[in-house]
Amino acid sequence: MESSGMMSQYTIAAVVGWVIDTQGPHLCSLIAAFLFTTGFGGFAAEVYSTPGNQVSAVAGAFYRFTFCFFFVGLGTVFG
Repeated sequence: MESSGMMSQYTIAAVVGWVIDTQGPHLCSLIAAFLFTTGFGGFAAEVYSTPGNQVSAVAGAFYRFTFCFFFVGLGTVFG
């Protein structure tokens, strides 16, 4: 999962720099807030929807967590 966060950070850094140069840091902060809310909200929703007595991993949970971690990585760059 860490690779999805790193992948989202380094591949978009030039675009984030361009947005900061042209629009200013306020837009990047707004985008970062949206991305963090989406990523961490997705984590919380996934954990909340998992039954407490389940021993085995839910099918597809890994991919949903990876997708959420991708948003958190993007939020880190924009923040």
